[in-house]
Amino acid sequence: MKNIKNQVIFLASLVVLIVTISISVGLIIAYLQAGKDWIGSLIGSLGNIIGGIIGGFVAYFVAAYQIQKNNDFEKLKQNARNKNLLTLVVEELTHINKIISIMISQGRFSPEIAKNQITIGSWDVFKVESALVLPIYEFSQISSTYRRINILKHCLEDDIDLPRLQLVKEEIDRCILTLERYLDSL
Repeated sequence: MKNIKNQVIFLASLVVLIVTISISVGLIIAYLQAGKDWIGSLIGSLGNIIGGIIGGFVAYFVAAYQIQKNNDFEKLKQNARNKNLLTLVVEELTHINKIISIMISQGRFSPEIAKNQITIGSWDVFKVESALVLPIYEFSQISSTYRRINILKHCLEDDIDLPRLQLVKEEIDRCILTLERYLDSL
């Protein structure tokens, strides 16, 4: 859309420039044939107009180029930041998944391990921004999983049975897969 706008502005300016140059050329020819003094002043004025139009062209297109490059750079910088934060979330989920796997292999939920080893710091830092970055379904899935993880940290041993712990692990696996696919698309 911006490219079309730039092309329209360029064409309109080019038409004005061509009309001004053609009038100037006609006046130069008339000046050479007629020898009138007022034509010389008019040619000088038209020269100033042509110079102003050319200066305007250069200023406009240089400014448009700089703005576009700045926007591209900001987008790259934001993508890199989002990629780094999402990578931290994936690492955090992977760590939580390993802890839950250990509990499953031991055959019981351990509130001490859950409270001391399960952390959600990366998600706490990135969750607001991730709502703007991730598609709605993926954000909802990951947010829901982190709420379940947070509940695990506050449960007693009898509150969580192995099948429920296995379901949380599978949900974390799905979130990791979703995030890795999204990271690959960035």
